[in-house]
Order: sequence, then structure tokens, then C-alpha cells
Amino acid sequence: MRRLALLLTLALALYLLAFVVPAGATNSFGKSAHSHFDVHPYANHEVTFCYQVLDKATGAGSEIANFPMRIQDGSNNYEMRIHTDGLRFVRRVGGVATPITSSLPNPGLRFGPGSDVMIDVTLIGSTITAYDFTGNVRGRALYRWTDGKWPTGKAFSYYTIGGWHGRWELVHAKPLDAVGSTHDLVDVEQDARSHPQGQASAATFDSPIPGGGGEGNLITDATAGVASGANYTYTVTTSAGNGTFDVRDPGTQSDTVFFAAGYTRLTPGATRATLRRYTGSGTLAATATAPFGGAGTYSLRFVGGTATLTKAGAAGSLVTTGNNTSGLRVRTHPDAGAHQAITWIGRIG
Repeated sequence: MRRLALLLTLALALYLLAFVVPAGATNSFGKSAHSHFDVHPYANHEVTFCYQVLDKATGAGSEIANFPMRIQDGSNNYEMRIHTDGLRFVRRVGGVATPITSSLPNPGLRFGPGSDVMIDVTLIGSTITAYDFTGNVRGRALYRWTDGKWPTGKAFSYYTIGGWHGRWELVHAKPLDAVGSTHDLVDVEQDARSHPQGQASAATFDSPIPGGGGEGNLITDATAGVASGANYTYTVTTSAGNGTFDVRDPGTQSDTVFFAAGYTRLTPGATRATLRRYTGSGTLAATATAPFGGAGTYSLRFVGGTATLTKAGAAGSLVTTGNNTSGLRVRTHPDAGAHQAITWIGRIG
């Protein structure tokens, strides 16, 4: 019942939505699976999540999943780590992780295959608090860490560590001070039990298992790691401006390099929206123009390589073919000069 209540609460939050960071040392199982969300600079934030531990490989380590926050770059951030014996918190500076001790008594948590990790986390100033989350009501404080090294950040990431298999069933994150953007994940599954290393220099890979998610009120450039399968729909709401929305990036080099193998770009424009198909890192292959455009809410649905674009309240549709049949990342580029804000939601089907 607790998980059901959380699913219903966060599904509603997702409906109302108006950089690759290493997870630390890898192990013999290879790379960690991850999903990354740029939400532009933020300070105080709240993140509520349910992470389900599905399975593990024989000999997997004690670290199951990892939640980097207040990310500065690939070597500097905080991380909340889900271990078999509870949560841990570290500060990373120059890639070196330093444990931060909780000021609260050890709550004695235990996690393993079949566990649901249901946590509400607040980042307020130099204090990060993890609460038990009982459905739609915040419970007791489980951990409280204090550290002033990184007062702000620009991204969040969600990892499953090599040797483990898990699912971020639902995540809802929101700014507490109107600085930054909302973001959500829905059934983002990550299987890192035996993923090959691929590139020796790569510490992580984007999970290719389709899931749902979105970001709200983006006003600066952002990428997000939510895989789309053959049948997938994006709902994009935008204010006026000439910004762009890129999807259907299949990834390359064992899912560690992005927007280098073609993608599809939606540009709502001022009066006529366009869908452009690119090959490689940005070679234009085809352009199609819709009979509508401008600010509003768009539906961009993919069935295999066929894309259908419609706009709420507008007649007609735009259909294109030859698009990539799956994707790993979404890239949003609002028009800063026009103060454009873009919200998007992706879902299977």
C-alpha cells in the first residue's frame, strides 16, 4: 500500500509538470547503469523516490545504487549511496570521495533483492536530510548530513551499481526556492549485473531499457537520460521562442557517447513547427514543416522510425519517416533571448 500510494502521488506530479558523472570506483562487474538530468543551477531541492532492488549477481558488492546531487562536474558533487546496510553520504572533490557522518542514530536499514527503498530527501542550505516516506506522508528523519562544500548544483543522476539490477519506480524532484527545474522518472530500469566494459575509460553507461520521465520549466540547455523504445510519445509544452527539442539519440560506444549517431529535432518556431532528421553528430538529412506552430502543447509520437507530430487545438498532423527506432537521451535548448520555457514528458506507448 505504501508503494501504491507513492506511485499514485508521483504519477499525478508527473502529469502536472508545467553530463555523465562517474559513480566512483567500478568493480569487476563492469560499468554502472545511470540516468542523468540537467535541471540548470539549483540550491534547495526536494527529491522523493521509490527504488526497487530487483536482483544481484553472485559476488555483487554492498553498494546497490547511487544518487549524485549538487553536481558541479564529473569529479565534484555529493552522493547519497544505497548500500545493503542503509544509506551513506559522501562529498566528492576532484574525484576523491570523503564520507560525511549522519548526526542521527543509525536507523538500522537493510536492503537487498525485493526491497523497496522509499525516501524523501531535502537539500536545504548545508543540510541534507533523508526521511522515510510512507505513501504520501513524510515519516521520521532517518539520516541528516551537514556539509557546506557544494551549496548549489546543476544536475542530478540516478545509478544502479555494477553487479546489481534495480528500477527507479518513481522519482519526483522539485526546487524549494523557485530556482531550478522539476524532473521525474517513471519505471526507469537499470540492469548492471553483467554489462561489458565497452570503453576502458568509461565508468558508466545509459540504460537502454525504455522508461518514462520528464523535466519542467527548463530555461537553459539540458540533457536527460531516459531511454525510448520502438513505440514512444513525448508531450512538449513551450512558450514562445525558437528553441529546439532533440530526441531519438541511440547512443554509441556501449551507450557512453551521445548525439553522435543521429537524432530527430522538433522546433516549434513562431508560426510553423518543423521536424528535422540528423545523421551523425548533426548533419541535416531531412526537414518537414507542419501546418501549425508557435507556443503551445505538442505530441510527438514514434512508432518505430515513423514520427507523428500534432498540436493541441490545431488541425492536421505532420508525419515523417526514417527516424531512429530508439533513443537514450533527450536534449532541450530553450531560446534564452525570448525567455522561452520548455516542459516535456516522455512515456512508453
